[in-house]
Amino acid sequence: IRSYDRDDASHGLLQVLDQRCMVVHDEYIVNAMFKLEKEGVPVECDPSEFSDTEKTCPSVLIFGESCVTGNIYHRLYNELTLPWNSGTFNRFESTFIVDNALATCEQVIIKINKVNPDFDIIVDDFEIQHSRVINTPTEVPTVAPNHDNSPSSSPAVTSAPSPASSGAPTQVAIDCPGLDEEPKIIDHGDVLIGKTQRGVLCTLTKRTFVGGVATSIVPLARSYDNYDWETAAGEFAFNAFADQEWNCYPTACGINLPDLLAFEGIAEERYVLASYE
Repeated sequence: IRSYDRDDASHGLLQVLDQRCMVVHDEYIVNAMFKLEKEGVPVECDPSEFSDTEKTCPSVLIFGESCVTGNIYHRLYNELTLPWNSGTFNRFESTFIVDNALATCEQVIIKINKVNPDFDIIVDDFEIQHSRVINTPTEVPTVAPNHDNSPSSSPAVTSAPSPASSGAPTQVAIDCPGLDEEPKIIDHGDVLIGKTQRGVLCTLTKRTFVGGVATSIVPLARSYDNYDWETAAGEFAFNAFADQEWNCYPTACGINLPDLLAFEGIAEERYVLASYE
């Protein structure tokens, strides 16, 4: 599919989704192949560019209309850390979880846009699939599961104290924020994170902030109903943890969170814990 003769970066490809699929806590994985051309000639973009510039690569927007909290805009960036190859199709993969607000929208639309309007957007093999349905959890978490249920509008976040880096069971655990509390920023390094209470989902995400606004939210791990923490589905989460496994104890699980990046003072990454019903 090709989108061409666009007179604005906001224009592109659009598909209305079946709202009945928007069930709270369900996780979806978006896969596609993207290519850019200008007057029939392949062109490049910069995968590390998250602002709306002429170098921005294709991304996916989840747009919820007439929701209980108003309209929702959730931008999905590529979770695959791959360079852009202008001579061929480029793989795109990103995941999202349906949160309480998105599940109430009267209409949910997926868009591929925010690309230089001089470029044609060429899309192949686009699909949205269930990565994990977690409304009816099994007795034991699966090996390669899901994660984040991040709100579409980025809430304010409060910093959590950095835990000791011993990695031992005696290390002070970081508790997930309460359901009525703001998401919590945690430091990189060795961390011990408490398991959730029954009826609560806690997610660990890596968020990229530009000017204080989260422009990218990548699910990394989750705990729900007092189950052990488990790594999210998808290549990005597994690569981020470099084949690590969670070390779990009766009330908490530990892992090493890799160092975070700062993009020339324009954007910065943060690890964030958030809780949902």
